[in-house]
Amino acid sequence: MDTDGIDGASEYAGALVDSETVDDPADARAALRENDAGGFLANRNALLRTGPTGTNVNDLRVLVVEN
Repeated sequence: MDTDGIDGASEYAGALVDSETVDDPADARAALRENDAGGFLANRNALLRTGPTGTNVNDLRVLVVEN
C-alpha cells in the first residue's frame, strides 16, 4: 500500500484490517454508518501511525469479495 504518512485530516496513515479485526460485523457496519471507522479501528489497535514520510503517493484500496 502507499501512503504519505497521513490520511486526510487524521494523524494516521491508514489501518491494517484482516478477518480477526472485525469480530462483530453489525458493530463494524454501525461505525461505518456513523462515519467512525477511526474510532472502531482504534479500539482494535489496527490504526497505523507513521508520521509524515515526505512523499506524495496515490491511495490504494483492496476489497476482497467472496462468491
